[in-house]
Amino acid sequence: MLGVLAGFFVVWCIILVGMFVGRRGVLGENARSVLSALTFFVASPALLFDTLSKANVHDVFAAPLLVADEDMIYAARLAALAPGRVTGIVGCSAFLPLSHPEQFERMGRWHRFVLGTARFAPQILPFVVRAAFAMARQVGKAEFVRLVYGGSPADVAMTRNSRMFEAVDCGSDVVLSEGFDAARAYAQEVSIVHCTEWRSELEALRDTIPVVNIFGTEDQGVPPATVDDYAQDYPWVRFVRVEAAGSFLFFEHWDRVLNELEKMLRNVT
Repeated sequence: MLGVLAGFFVVWCIILVGMFVGRRGVLGENARSVLSALTFFVASPALLFDTLSKANVHDVFAAPLLVADEDMIYAARLAALAPGRVTGIVGCSAFLPLSHPEQFERMGRWHRFVLGTARFAPQILPFVVRAAFAMARQVGKAEFVRLVYGGSPADVAMTRNSRMFEAVDCGSDVVLSEGFDAARAYAQEVSIVHCTEWRSELEALRDTIPVVNIFGTEDQGVPPATVDDYAQDYPWVRFVRVEAAGSFLFFEHWDRVLNELEKMLRNVT
């Protein structure tokens, strides 16, 4: 496990150096986009290879997973494909199967529009997602977040906190760059989560892998009433609610999220 933690430490150091260089303007006005692409396509794969080559194989391939948004289905499938490798799952505003029409009706209007389209009119979903990505480029990331997550005061406030929003801003440079077709990938991901029946895959984790899912009370995709539905449908999942937090829970309350992950890491070691 020390090898894994060492890999994360290197990533944190790189992030801090990048923030310093970006703020100082040492490499010019285009430095951030260039460094983001370099990190995403070159440095991260190299670091992963180096870490795997030195770390204990069992430590690397037997660990809890941290997932968010539409990623819970992939954690469930990985656990099924590689028994014994996934020791726990911590979800951060992570969708579980939506089985009731009212769960869509409760969403904020943007989430209801996009996810409702995925469920009930999947043929036009790619066009809807491309339009949303184009809008984000046009109005700017902060304004786009404020439009989409306007029902959550916490998420809106996050866009005005320079330290928090910088992580969101830098992290989306690649996916919103011209010539990078992230819209297609996102549309496919949403379709997999909301157009397929995967409840049985999630239920397969019951009594075998501990699952924790953390939601903010202002979450626009999974509001409190839907969390109540989840708690009834999946009583074996532990649900944690964070008051006055939205969909960007990880950026707003990262310490609480990592604390849950650390508990599972202790069980591995």
